[in-house]
Amino acid sequence: GDSGGPMIAKLKDFSWVQLGVVSFGYGCAQAGFPGVYTRLSQYTKWLYDNTDLGRL
Repeated sequence: GDSGGPMIAKLKDFSWVQLGVVSFGYGCAQAGFPGVYTRLSQYTKWLYDNTDLGRL
């Protein structure tokens, strides 16, 4: 399935940024059943503290 996949957006400068991670959803793009995402900004400090992202 899509769980674990990225939620991305294009910025005004045409670069891309990952905003979230697919958590779960019902069906595939069905009206009335929104996808549920984890917001990465809530975990930024943890990601930098526990991975090599700080070296990128």
